[in-house]
Amino acid sequence: MEDECEGVELKGKYDWSFPKWAEGVFVTSGPSKHEMNKTKFAHVLDGYGRFSNVNFRDGKALFTSKMIKSNFYNRSMSQGNVASTILFAETIPPRWKSMIPGLNFYHSFQTDNNWVSLELLADNKTFVGTTDSNKKLEIDLMSMDTRELIQWEDDGLCMSGVSHSRKLPDGTYISICGDLNKETYKMDLVVYKMEGENTRKRVVIARIPMDRSSIQHAFAMTHEYAIIFDPPWYAEPSLIDLVFSNIHFQEMIKNDINGTTKIYAVRLSDGKVTKFDAKKWSMILHFGNAYQPDDDTIVVEGPAYEKPDSNPFKIFLHENIQNAAGLTGHNHGSLFKRYILNLKDLTVKMEDLVPSEFGSIDLPSYNPKWEGVGKNRYTYLF
Repeated sequence: MEDECEGVELKGKYDWSFPKWAEGVFVTSGPSKHEMNKTKFAHVLDGYGRFSNVNFRDGKALFTSKMIKSNFYNRSMSQGNVASTILFAETIPPRWKSMIPGLNFYHSFQTDNNWVSLELLADNKTFVGTTDSNKKLEIDLMSMDTRELIQWEDDGLCMSGVSHSRKLPDGTYISICGDLNKETYKMDLVVYKMEGENTRKRVVIARIPMDRSSIQHAFAMTHEYAIIFDPPWYAEPSLIDLVFSNIHFQEMIKNDINGTTKIYAVRLSDGKVTKFDAKKWSMILHFGNAYQPDDDTIVVEGPAYEKPDSNPFKIFLHENIQNAAGLTGHNHGSLFKRYILNLKDLTVKMEDLVPSEFGSIDLPSYNPKWEGVGKNRYTYLF
């Protein structure tokens, strides 16, 4: 779907009005357009993105929905085909690729199909669409118009990023990214912050040296620590593919099925890094709440995948979402877990809370007033 609208009043079956305290803007996002001139995306998450909102004000509900006018979308519209960029999977039929060495690789870093999340930066007025790249695309909250990519005011930190960053109670924006270490020429995992009006300047809190390129999508956080899970999955693209082919994320993923997940607790006040070994293969894409019951303990909750030889990203191939059996007929070792990290003896205790034999349970939500503060009573899973 690519239709758009702005300020359309939604009317229900009953005559009632919203209370003043319920006024605000509710935003949703997702992939919307899944083909371009009969070239179809094979993976749902590759679709051209859209932001929609419902503005509750003056007793009315006004609906706005627009495609994200990203560089990727605009190039595709201009070319009349799916433009070159990194995708989860190749299109059907395969899109055109350049044989000029490195040109496809160049376009892979132009990805800005930032539909995954809408986040408020530290200046408390700039909203950005995100994905797992180093780019953040400014979006107007009310009109849902695409503005421009955020221009960073630092030394070019970050070669990758995450879709889900977090904020401290004072508004400080905390995030993580992958960055090339100019001394070792290996990727570091970086924790950084942006504060107040300096919302376009990323300030490094900690650098964690990596032997391989860590795949990150989100992280957990208390008011004192950022907690990063480094799974035995990592990115290792083929040099030939980088030079001559369109790049597909699924083909870049390498999996150490005998590896274990490492966990890094980074103290936000001074950047001190405490490393844990979960002694188990697992991967977490989205996190629930995290909190500290005492000074020496961090509790993190999240939906984990624990089957080393599976690939949960394949759930969202178009061929697997045609019916309920396609969505649920996969065993990825999916379960909702609690991790208890002991900062003194560096042990990790785990509690299995909700199992799922087939399919996937993910996207946890909970009462935000408990975020990073204390144990919440309920977590809702998709």
